[in-house]
Amino acid sequence: MAQTAVPIGKMMIGLWLCLVMGPSAHACAVFTPQDELASRQYERIVAAKIVSAAYDGPHEPHNEPWSAKAITISVAHGVPKGSLFYLHRTGSHGGGDCDDGEPLPKVGETWILYLDRSGSRYPAYSLPFYKVRKMDPRFGGPPRPKMRTPSPHFKG
Repeated sequence: MAQTAVPIGKMMIGLWLCLVMGPSAHACAVFTPQDELASRQYERIVAAKIVSAAYDGPHEPHNEPWSAKAITISVAHGVPKGSLFYLHRTGSHGGGDCDDGEPLPKVGETWILYLDRSGSRYPAYSLPFYKVRKMDPRFGGPPRPKMRTPSPHFKG
């Protein structure tokens, strides 16, 4: 009997952790703060044109979930797997870490899609080109800060 008590106890702890951590852990995709975007490395980066976009449910202030489809118009880095991509936002930008508050894209608008190595059709991160070109040096934004070489007189 003592042998079954340990696995059941571990199972109960695991179940408890899943119940407590589960909703927050799976509520959204990984969110990259915009100021960190330029310092991250992505497997593939493409410019894509929005071909369709719509709200996913009721459109209310601070609750504006949306989905969009985009097709590749140029490749900035890597070799994408496919040319059709799906973008979305949860609409929880009123206080959550899951959404950056980007409004519903306009059809024809150019977005930059940052893709990870999984080959997924859902970008790891996406932003309109007009914002990316102000922050990402790969698209004309300010250069990344460089590490300064210590002075030869520095003794540390």
